Amino acid sequence: MKRILILLIISCALSSGVDANNNSESYLKGRTDLSLDIGYLGIKTPNPFTWWTDNYRKNPLPYKFAPLQITWHRQATNVSGEGFLRGNWEYQASLVYTSIVDGPESRWGGFAGGVRYNFVSRDTQTIAPFVDFRVGAGGIDASGVKDGQEKDLTYTFLIGIGVRINYAENAFVTVQTLTQHISNGWATNPSAGIDLTGFSVGWGFKL
Repeated sequence: MKRILILLIISCALSSGVDANNNSESYLKGRTDLSLDIGYLGIKTPNPFTWWTDNYRKNPLPYKFAPLQITWHRQATNVSGEGFLRGNWEYQASLVYTSIVDGPESRWGGFAGGVRYNFVSRDTQTIAPFVDFRVGAGGIDASGVKDGQEKDLTYTFLIGIGVRINYAENAFVTVQTLTQHISNGWATNPSAGIDLTGFSVGWGFKL
């Protein structure tokens, strides 16, 4: 399913015949966009920021997430640099609702903010890889079960690696691998976190 979605989106973008010069405004400092992303995260991973501790492990419960994100984007810098690292920074602020498809809880909702770096080629701005990182807080319907969440107030971070396809001057789609972490930030001991990786697709437009 993931491969089909990626091929459809890329095919749509390449067949649109968009000139790269028509997308020169996509990464101009000050531009703002709004996007809607949906995803499915079903691969359990350890928290990458605990690799040096005894808590570096996968949660044993069969969690699966289906996150929905509404994100405000603002280009923080103009494109600069040379070679592969040529690109720009953008700010992000997201409302996130994560349906817990499998697991002792049923939902998580909150906000997250952070930054994205876009790798923008001199040859084309139609397709640009990116990496982003956001942190935030929210609420979950805590179950209190072993290795589940014991408090409603929880914290999250999201890591995305993907590609943005500017199929028109004022619109774009994204495809990315997405990791989401949820835990209570050691408000309890033990504090079992949840870390899942999967994919997300999105559509956005210029405000």
